[in-house]
Amino acid sequence: MLGLSERVIAHQVKTSSKPKKFNVRTLMLGSNALLASLVAVWQKLKSKENLPVEVQYVCDDVPADDDNIDKSSFGPSSSAFLRTLEANRSSRSLEEWRGSTYGPFISELISASGLEPEKFIEFLSSVRFLDSGQGRRNDAWGQTPLDRRRVADISALLPRLIADEGDKDRWTLEELFSRLNWSDPFSPHHGHTFPTDALVQANRKTQDKLQLALAATDCGYLSLVGPPGCGKSTLLQTGLLPTPQAVVIRYLAFMPNEGHQLGRAEAFDLLHDLVAQLKRTGLGHTLVPTFLGT
Repeated sequence: MLGLSERVIAHQVKTSSKPKKFNVRTLMLGSNALLASLVAVWQKLKSKENLPVEVQYVCDDVPADDDNIDKSSFGPSSSAFLRTLEANRSSRSLEEWRGSTYGPFISELISASGLEPEKFIEFLSSVRFLDSGQGRRNDAWGQTPLDRRRVADISALLPRLIADEGDKDRWTLEELFSRLNWSDPFSPHHGHTFPTDALVQANRKTQDKLQLALAATDCGYLSLVGPPGCGKSTLLQTGLLPTPQAVVIRYLAFMPNEGHQLGRAEAFDLLHDLVAQLKRTGLGHTLVPTFLGT
């Protein structure tokens, strides 16, 4: 289970070295009882979390395109149903599902789920099927040896987390990094606080002009220009503060008494540290989990 700041995503994974076709009706209502399992997970998370819940079934097997999902001989195929579900799961109403060619199958699912019809549609809108290996990351997408090693590290850690003593079922990113012996990929490579002397006196006149200029600008660039040593960096450190409309992201390519070799002056370090600081402000939060649960 991944906890993002705007939703919780639970996964049920079935891998196969030799993928086969499957009938979605048999999968959901047969001996595997996938429907009951997904409903139970969804209900449990709904009762514990205040965020929207998404349940994903991930498999290598392929939905059949030459079968039918209801009891007739001419019903739609598993593949057709899952395509329709993915395209309409968040927008189709109960009446629309019942009035579609999938109506008989939806009625079966509602009956087997134990949920009220409207509640079942809420559940159905939260379910995603990542079949045919969609959940796998293919090496052709640029997976590096480091990526593969990290995937192996996570795969080895998960069983240990589950087997750990105690009733813990949630780990923050910081806890996972510690267990994996990884450094936080979103920590800046460099410090960006310009050193100032305790005896420095504020330049109120220039500070006020700077704040007025920033308040009057909604895009583009502003430049603070002056000769070396006149106090530009000190002014920006002491006089440039966040506002309700803006955050302050700092990057110092030069620091006093610091060697100027590869590092601060490199484009990669600039990009990394800017992204790290932007993430701390809440930007990009949908891309990075805030916790892992089992």
